[in-house]
Amino acid sequence: MVKIVCWNIAMSDAAYPALQEMDADVALLQEVGPGAAEQMQGALGGREERWDWGRRDRWPAVAKLSDRVEVERFHPVLSPSVDAPLGTRNVPTHHSNRASPETARNQLDYAFVSRGFGESVSVRAMNGVEEWGPSDHCRIMIEARSARRA
Repeated sequence: MVKIVCWNIAMSDAAYPALQEMDADVALLQEVGPGAAEQMQGALGGREERWDWGRRDRWPAVAKLSDRVEVERFHPVLSPSVDAPLGTRNVPTHHSNRASPETARNQLDYAFVSRGFGESVSVRAMNGVEEWGPSDHCRIMIEARSARRA
């Protein structure tokens, strides 16, 4: 099984130590600022060109967190945002800078898989107060089970 964490780290320099404490293989990151990228320099996979921080300050990145996987370049995609009303299946993944994980209601983070792949993937928003982490977005843990070969 491959464990993938998806997280908007809000340019937090405290994110990489939090990622290293997880039992994850790969991190799909958004809003990686220059400080966080500097910390993760050896872990950022598939990015051979230099980042132009003068043009953008919120780059996506893929970080290799274990030796169980090989990492190649990924192309990021955007997802719509939803204000998660009570009683829906939406899951809070974001809080504003005037709020906290305890009062989070917005779902801004999503995981998508191709048809036929869904049975081998489980997804969990790490949105408990104690597991939220140092960002305004919670981490998303994605576990992909390997296909059995005959």
